Amino acid sequence: MTIVRYRHKASFSIDAIGFDMPDAVAEPHVNRVPFRGVLTRLNEASTRPPNGADGHRVFISTEVAEAALPTLIGMGVDVDTGFKDHDKRLKVGVITNAYIEDDDLIVEGHLFQKDFEKEVHYIKNNKSSLWISYEISDVEVENTAAPVWKLQRFTFTGGAILRKSAAAYQDTSIAASRQQIESLEEFFAVPDLAEALLAYVDLSRCAVAAYAQRRAYAHRG
Repeated sequence: MTIVRYRHKASFSIDAIGFDMPDAVAEPHVNRVPFRGVLTRLNEASTRPPNGADGHRVFISTEVAEAALPTLIGMGVDVDTGFKDHDKRLKVGVITNAYIEDDDLIVEGHLFQKDFEKEVHYIKNNKSSLWISYEISDVEVENTAAPVWKLQRFTFTGGAILRKSAAAYQDTSIAASRQQIESLEEFFAVPDLAEALLAYVDLSRCAVAAYAQRRAYAHRG
């Protein structure tokens, strides 16, 4: 097979699988709130094509990701008003650390809480339903004719926080699902968790009622 190397000059983004914000702050600061999240999965193809990939799913190996890690440091984190897309003009935070753990590319940094009070408040209260999406440029693809683009090289130019409905890795587990809930107030501040529990309770009630009815019929027989 002929390998075609292709340089994709237009930047494009791919969504991550998780987002979390630790409560403990080593050095408290009025305008700094730390975050930590899984930026993307490595060594597997994205569930759907990311924006800017010309309808192709993408694949990033550990080796390629390791080479690009240094370009993540100091890059901005942006949001749009509805948390549905990227808005590179609205930088609400910065990435200060990046590393690979198994097949997860993990980033850490902080958000500007005082400067973007409304946005950071929303992120805190909806972190289980939000994801990090990375932005890259100067992309080199191994073979543009392949259904899945295997990225050979790229440069990170930033990241975004957005709703999970836009995620490219919708079928993978998310780091946010492992967050610790320490109080009922914090639990009900996370809509997805509260709704999931309500659905589970309703299902359990139906199951119990069906079981009781079945036992009643069995005794009658």
